[in-house]
Amino acid sequence: MASHDGGLGRQKHFEDEEKLLDSYLQHISQFSYDQAKDILEKERQHCSSKSFIWINILPILISLTSAEKQYSGISFLFEGKWFTSKKDNLKSLYTNISRDLNNLTDAVPELSQLFNESLSPKDDIDSKLTSGTSRTSVARLSAVDFHQRRLSKPLNSISSTAQGVPTPPNSYVVCSLDKVLTGGIIAQLITYIAGKQDMADLYVRIQMIGSSTKTPVVAWSELLLAVDGISRHYANSIHHPILSPIGATFTNEIDCLQQLIKAQMDLSSWKFLPSMLRLQEGQSKLDSLTSHLVTTKDGKRAKSLQVPALYQWYHRFKCALVAKFSLYFYQILLEQTTSSEMKRLSDKNVPDFYSKFVDLHRRAAVSSTDSASSVTVCLMLADVGGWAGHQGYVLPHRKPTEPTGMDKYPAVLSYPKDIPAGHWPNVVSLLNDKRGGEVLTRSTVDFYDTTTKCSYYLTNIEDKLHLVLIAEGRVKDATLSSSILEMAAQLRLNKLLACLKPTTR
Repeated sequence: MASHDGGLGRQKHFEDEEKLLDSYLQHISQFSYDQAKDILEKERQHCSSKSFIWINILPILISLTSAEKQYSGISFLFEGKWFTSKKDNLKSLYTNISRDLNNLTDAVPELSQLFNESLSPKDDIDSKLTSGTSRTSVARLSAVDFHQRRLSKPLNSISSTAQGVPTPPNSYVVCSLDKVLTGGIIAQLITYIAGKQDMADLYVRIQMIGSSTKTPVVAWSELLLAVDGISRHYANSIHHPILSPIGATFTNEIDCLQQLIKAQMDLSSWKFLPSMLRLQEGQSKLDSLTSHLVTTKDGKRAKSLQVPALYQWYHRFKCALVAKFSLYFYQILLEQTTSSEMKRLSDKNVPDFYSKFVDLHRRAAVSSTDSASSVTVCLMLADVGGWAGHQGYVLPHRKPTEPTGMDKYPAVLSYPKDIPAGHWPNVVSLLNDKRGGEVLTRSTVDFYDTTTKCSYYLTNIEDKLHLVLIAEGRVKDATLSSSILEMAAQLRLNKLLACLKPTTR
């Protein structure tokens, strides 16, 4: 009877503990890690008479707070702290948290069966494991992995003296809170942690790609495949009402990265409407991640709630894509407004690619042996197919006419004027002579035509997009090629990916 009364006493605490857990997770989803930790530390001082699961999950959640702070601050990218064997690296921290949550359910045999029942059905698990996502080589105790391990192990053979978790007294009576925590929350927390590990793996990969000198052109399709795999694997897997704050934040993070990468791929193929819609959707997801941060009356963020480094990088990624959009579709956007207004809007972009584009012309014009008006800088597409010939709307039943001849190499943007038609065959011929290798991605092709008395500079930006500079006469600036190559590198966004690793801790 005494133990039954104790169970009733613990039942009375259930509502308060649920509110506390909800408040803690709200703070985690809003990047208020110190406040979240304070909530748990205060609860630990007054919870000695409460549920066994509750008492022992508190220190695990405190460790989770530390892991989440490292994750959003991307401090794990410093000094290889994701890969090293140090106990305090993020990979070890997340793995230990998953293990402790698993062991916590082992400690009470009556709850082990409930934990099994809370996991996905076997056929659903199999579909997730074969959905295209690639797991890391490091063994990970996700909810699915642990479930499969348990299926091959009789329930009565599971030890109740799991490592790191004390054994409950023999007279312990499982209460409703224990069942709520074990019957859904713990399993989904383990899944959430596995998802964070996969995303951290991806961020390490992104930063390494940006820092690499071996691959000048980023393989965006491979990054999109990785994000899509994570999205499919963890879609709707964190659906418990109490976990909804962190579940929504995690989903918005994946969706935001997914939309921004798709926008980049659409930009590289010069797709106006799709890239614009992707950017809008990416901005919407980014707003969902950071809209809760307090702002002062003048619109500035409060110092106590700064945007974590990870989501600052997301903002820079989005801004860079908007700047590329403004450059690639400058002529189309110019038709919607005045030249002065378009320049004013372009000047706000970070980075301002259009100004860099104009500066490149100015630099070449100063060193040209001919007049400044004889220098033209342009962006061109190469060998495009399925193009309608314009960036407007096309009725679904009207199939666009396939471009032929020189029309397969349209100019995206020319400054200060359109390239004379007589130069275009020379540019296309030069382009086709150099395609098929890595010449155009690693260097600038510099060619002087003795017949036309013109200098041609050509380099690849991404996919089928190229940067071309034509000057009548010779250009005396020996560093012009490196300047063209530098602008191409900026448009590829290599440095943006590399700066995912912050310069300061």
